[in-house]
Amino acid sequence: VNVVTRYAIHYSGVSFIIKKQGTVDVHTLKNATIRQNIRKLFGSNVSKELIQIKAESKEFSFSMESWATNANFSTKKSLTFILFINNRLVDSPTIKKMVDGVYREYLPSQSHPFVYLSLNIEPKSVDVNVHPTKREVHFLHEEHIVDEIQTAFEKALTGGNASRVFLTQALITDSTTTKGVAVAGNNNDEDDENGKKQNQDEGSNQIKKRHNSTASSSSSSSSLLSSAPKKRIYEPHKLVRTDSKNPIGRLDAYFRHPELVLRKRRKIAATRSNLTSVKELLTEFSAMCDENIQEILGDNTFVGCVDDTYALLQHKTGLYLTHIPNISKYLFYERALIDFSSMESFAVSPPAPITPLLRMALEKEGGGDMGEECDSIAEKLTKLLLSKSAMLNEYFSIDITGNGELRSLPEIIENYVPPMGALPSFLLKLSLDVNWYEEKPCFRGICDELAAFYKIQPKMYIDHSTTTTTSRGDNVSLKWIIQHTILPAFRTDFHPPNVLQKENCVVKVAALEKLYRIFERC
Repeated sequence: VNVVTRYAIHYSGVSFIIKKQGTVDVHTLKNATIRQNIRKLFGSNVSKELIQIKAESKEFSFSMESWATNANFSTKKSLTFILFINNRLVDSPTIKKMVDGVYREYLPSQSHPFVYLSLNIEPKSVDVNVHPTKREVHFLHEEHIVDEIQTAFEKALTGGNASRVFLTQALITDSTTTKGVAVAGNNNDEDDENGKKQNQDEGSNQIKKRHNSTASSSSSSSSLLSSAPKKRIYEPHKLVRTDSKNPIGRLDAYFRHPELVLRKRRKIAATRSNLTSVKELLTEFSAMCDENIQEILGDNTFVGCVDDTYALLQHKTGLYLTHIPNISKYLFYERALIDFSSMESFAVSPPAPITPLLRMALEKEGGGDMGEECDSIAEKLTKLLLSKSAMLNEYFSIDITGNGELRSLPEIIENYVPPMGALPSFLLKLSLDVNWYEEKPCFRGICDELAAFYKIQPKMYIDHSTTTTTSRGDNVSLKWIIQHTILPAFRTDFHPPNVLQKENCVVKVAALEKLYRIFERC
């Protein structure tokens, strides 16, 4: 029976029937496909998880077709491996070992798949004189052919990893019938028409039986129907993450935070500047874009903050450690160019006198009190910024009053206020490090200083595990700032430069598909 079952699968165009003492053990139809025969002989639990795998090579003169279960299916029984070489049922320890090794990366420990594999190679390349029964065979270029088959299996299983099956139940309140609903991703289930019709007939018979039993029940059944089912409430710490976009899967679900209410920001239509120098700066920045990092940051899910510098992000099935300060610096640089001359602003209240702030920064740079020399330099730098105030206000929303007070700063990202402790250093570098005499270097220098000021700066915020205020402009948690202001900006119109890759600012620390085996063992 075991041998005929395997031949019945391979020869799908032939009808096989085995009867033993009047009982039919094997029966396949003549016009059935391989998949339908597997369903008939091994059950629907196997057939619905099958994926088709093909490989061929002209160099080594072989072609391979396989029907194998994906990562959704596993059994504690031994590996069901059906191998045909040139339409003959044989064994190949090399191929069997390869298949078992590939699935070991995806299935729980001591679990096995179902694999049917048909291999066609040159008959003269097959060595059948290996075993007395000629069941075990070897063939020419065996190592290369097995490598090609292994690559095909790995590619198919990796692609099928995005499709997972979950069973749910929909409760029908006007009857006692519950329906099982299967939710799947990309499973290509090719159920034959006869199987569908048979399932529909069986389902209708079951419904009729249940309907009759319901009609003959007592009044207690009616009371059960009229009572609404109780909704079960799950606590977040008892749930398992199955969707990376589900907030339950984030660390926030395990802690209580006060709700933060931010004022609605008045929107303005940001139009890109027509200045040639600004266009060139944007083109130069976009040309350095790293598409791989752009994809990761453009579709990220916040997992949590490691410390004031690093955050964990999930992209598809990968977990990435990201250096937020360095990445945010390039984000603010590009945003300053994109919103050039059309930035929103927020008020500095009360207005900050520039000269004392410059004196403070100079003393910090000089390592102590510089006396009258410091005052003289601070006044000269204040005059320089006053002479450029009209341009700074028009293009960058940096508003400096006539009496030398800073009245507003640009709101480069919505609801984000830079660390004001770095304001003296920003004003000093803005006045000293910018080339004010050439247009393009001037705009580049100002955007560089804005980016260095606005980027996430560790030690400038309160502890990231707490939240203390709800008012805009005051200090909020660093984790909240990263999650709700910086990361959403990463997903929109951001071209991270390839220098981030060289600086190891985005590092993959885990692949979830590789951890399935570990989770299953727990």
